[in-house]
Amino acid sequence: MESSSESENEEHFVGFDIADIPVRPDAPESDIDVSDVSSVHTSDLSDWDDRNSDSESDFEEQAPVPTDRFGWASVTTPIAITPFGPRVIGPKTDDLGNNPNQLDFFFLLFKPAMIDSIVTQTNKYAREKIANKPNGIDPHWREDTTAEEVKAFFGVLILMGIHNLPRDDMYWSADDRLGVPGVNKVMSLKRYQKLKEFIHLADNDHLPDPADVNRDRLFKVRDLLDMANQSFLEHYTPDCDISIDEAMVAFKGRSTLRMYKPIKWGMKVWCAAESNTGYLLQFEVYTGRRADGTQHGLGHDVVMRLSSPFFGLHHHLYFDNFFSSVTLMTDLLAEGTYACATVRSNRVGLPVGMKQHRKLTKGQSLVFQKDNTLASVWHDKRDVNFLSTNCSNEDNSVLRWDRTQQARVAVPCPSVVKLYDQHMGGVDNSDQMRGYYNTVQKSHKYWRYLMSFVFDACINNAYILYDQTVLDKPKTRYALLDFRLDLADHLIGGFSSRKKLAPKRKAQIVNEANIGVHTLIKFDGRKRACITCKNLRRQTPTGRAVESSYGCGICQLNFCRDTCFPQHLGAVPVEEIV
Repeated sequence: MESSSESENEEHFVGFDIADIPVRPDAPESDIDVSDVSSVHTSDLSDWDDRNSDSESDFEEQAPVPTDRFGWASVTTPIAITPFGPRVIGPKTDDLGNNPNQLDFFFLLFKPAMIDSIVTQTNKYAREKIANKPNGIDPHWREDTTAEEVKAFFGVLILMGIHNLPRDDMYWSADDRLGVPGVNKVMSLKRYQKLKEFIHLADNDHLPDPADVNRDRLFKVRDLLDMANQSFLEHYTPDCDISIDEAMVAFKGRSTLRMYKPIKWGMKVWCAAESNTGYLLQFEVYTGRRADGTQHGLGHDVVMRLSSPFFGLHHHLYFDNFFSSVTLMTDLLAEGTYACATVRSNRVGLPVGMKQHRKLTKGQSLVFQKDNTLASVWHDKRDVNFLSTNCSNEDNSVLRWDRTQQARVAVPCPSVVKLYDQHMGGVDNSDQMRGYYNTVQKSHKYWRYLMSFVFDACINNAYILYDQTVLDKPKTRYALLDFRLDLADHLIGGFSSRKKLAPKRKAQIVNEANIGVHTLIKFDGRKRACITCKNLRRQTPTGRAVESSYGCGICQLNFCRDTCFPQHLGAVPVEEIV
């Protein structure tokens, strides 16, 4: 049974009043408010205000209090922490041969087998849709797609994300200010629109019953999600510090997965990412309240599921106050995993002294200990509460802006504040990278936004693998933009679905000495329209031009062999057929 006091109930999680939240414009939603809403980077909590410190008396050290009813004491002892490692961290790219390129790294994560599956399901879905048309024909889908075309389609999406024009047709515009030749040469606008319409990931013959409350709501993208989660772990060993946070996939269409958040509309994705690099390790799309309920709350279950691949390896996890509770810290510690998090003051089992204490001034703190867990209160602009199992109670400091001195000055803080400030931003870093040049295309179908989320996450992770593996890069500063451009080139690979026009036949200059000696020959290549029939507007019974493989060797014009060429003998060519 779900406990509303142990973790935030899901009705409150689905939305809240934005007017109550002091939004920081340059921060993700999860960093807006420490004590009431979500995670915080402590360097942004407030500016130094000497007026507050001048008006308040100096803080007097409180004497140690007896153990409270939850077992917390105000006297702390060193925390026992098993060192992380030794392990070989970073990319695992043994599958690659010599001199791998950007596409090789991408296909480590986005498997070629997934491309083949997309081809199969796209062609099947296209046939189903076209069969329902009145005449059973779509003039812009005369042939099935191929793996080469699907890869080229994804390459085009990357280029569109870089150029980012308002409408799709602008990429094919003849206006030099708008058109993108790198897109135009790959496929026609109509072919692109049809691929965008028909692209499919799952077999509709196996759709789950909508009446089944336990159905997989992510059936349309399930194989893609599972592939990404597996390959992300398979090819990267994370460092000690991992952050867990929420990400939002913007979406305004109709779906039970959509919820209201300050982003403002979208689908929530729980993410675990390496703190140092932003490499996305695991993710989970939130689909609403689970039918089987939850014992310790939604936040507890999310953290335990996302961190389960790292149990027993002594990693340090960082997450915000939506997820944290005393029970979660204890359960993680039992799995050989340490944690550090902000915590809401209404959580069950926190020290009584975290709520009932005298007013603190800026930089002052209180610390309580229960077994191997510390509960800390630190005052910045307001009280900020922390739970941690990965550090002892040691003095440290963070830099804050002093309005009086017009400079950043050191503010005392417990060591937990410094650790949280340094390592909580992994998911934010991953989100930031995913936001650059993303491949999201407007659609009414929710699963296409999730497809773009996975595709962009694969690109970002592939860039991290490439950056840490390849020493001889094309540039000294090889940025994510450079990687995306090169990856698009490899995905397109010279592919073009445009019809190649036959080369124009060059006009032959007629020498006066040759007049009257025209010779009938058979031209190589396809038939061309007879010039005489064309001038006389003759057509076949089906309305097509009369064509012939024969013509004049001097004039290089086509004529019907038995009827029109004899009339041409001795004539001077006056028109060229192209």
